[in-house]
Amino acid sequence: MSGAYFPFLAWNPVSVTIGANVRDARTYRQVELDWTPGLIRNCSFARVSGWIGVTGEDRTHGGQALTIFDLRRRKTTFRFPFETVLNHALDVSGVSAAIVLPSENRQIADLILLHTKSGDMERIVTGRLHHRSTLSWFPDQERIAYECADDEIEVVHRSTRVIDTIGRGHAPAVASDGSLIVAERDRRLVLFDVDAHGETEIDTGRVTPTLGVSWAPGSPRPMLSIGGTRGRTGKETRFSLLDIDHQHVEELPLEYQTGLSLISADSNLFEETDR
Repeated sequence: MSGAYFPFLAWNPVSVTIGANVRDARTYRQVELDWTPGLIRNCSFARVSGWIGVTGEDRTHGGQALTIFDLRRRKTTFRFPFETVLNHALDVSGVSAAIVLPSENRQIADLILLHTKSGDMERIVTGRLHHRSTLSWFPDQERIAYECADDEIEVVHRSTRVIDTIGRGHAPAVASDGSLIVAERDRRLVLFDVDAHGETEIDTGRVTPTLGVSWAPGSPRPMLSIGGTRGRTGKETRFSLLDIDHQHVEELPLEYQTGLSLISADSNLFEETDR
């Protein structure tokens, strides 16, 4: 792991942070949004467009929204207001956004596909998702992993609506080649082989994972970011890098964040952000 760089996107309820290397606090930069967030639920990154998606409360305009911020131009490109928006994930281009919205039965949620340029929306999964579900795109931009209400990880094909059941867990994260899904289960990590339908528990050392994980895109070895709570009140979240093959855990200097996603991004994007 020595010398490897891991670009990242992180967030807490009121701010978004980005950096060229999550292992080096000197690269951390707060994103200067052109609106004021109140309670950020999650963020995602579209590598091709350099867009950041943010779901949560918007104190500037009122209410909740999915807001898409262009990191290169440093301005909001799109804003989609909702009565309640629970989670989202931009695809690699930012053309599509998968969104979790409460169902008519408020105890469960739907998976909506939003076409960001037109604003058109289509419901591709109805009444199956858990409210806490996170979303993860496969590299084919056709399949999306999510957590359903009975704590099973499922994968839906956006064009056919066919649903595959993967296994029990939550907060799924799809590997960059689409062959594996990692998820949290009973405060442990489980690795699912998508094609073979097998599963393996991952040793996370002294870290008890309580938050969603993310894969390091393009890493020569399978690397994950993992988050766990600690401290007297159990409310302090600390993040680590996990080398799966060598079962090595490295604590990161990232502090005061509630979410973290390792991303693939051009180095010039961070240079532009610094200006």
